[in-house]
Amino acid sequence: MRLEPSWAVKTLEHFLYNYYDELRELHDMKQNIIESSPAQFEEIGGGGVSRHNSPTELKGIKIATNKEIVRREKWLKVVKDLVEDMKEIDKRENKSYTKFIQKKYFDELGENQICDELHIEHTTYHQWKKDILRHGLMLAAAIGLIKYEELRKIS
Repeated sequence: MRLEPSWAVKTLEHFLYNYYDELRELHDMKQNIIESSPAQFEEIGGGGVSRHNSPTELKGIKIATNKEIVRREKWLKVVKDLVEDMKEIDKRENKSYTKFIQKKYFDELGENQICDELHIEHTTYHQWKKDILRHGLMLAAAIGLIKYEELRKIS
């Protein structure tokens, strides 16, 4: 059975493979906003117009409302939490999911090399990969990156 939705699997793997680059890019995006000269921000709501004059406040609002920053932060949190969860599962179930993640996604080793270094069969390799990605998809759904209806689709 394939893991679905496929776009979410691809996105999760992208953030696993590029975790440190994505962290740097996210930091740079925030830094660019912090270092920019803020424009005036007006919020029109129930009782009238609210004018925010504090540059720090304006920059904080820009960061907090930037959809791309929020999306990246969530996916990076999923990866961080996934690694932490796999450490716990490794201890509890005597597995090597964390080493697998390190070798596959951070070191970008090939399947044969991972199997040799972890002393596992290819079937175990594929099962562990599926277990890790399934857990990551569950975390992504819990944080709101994947809609419930998308998870229910069976291919």
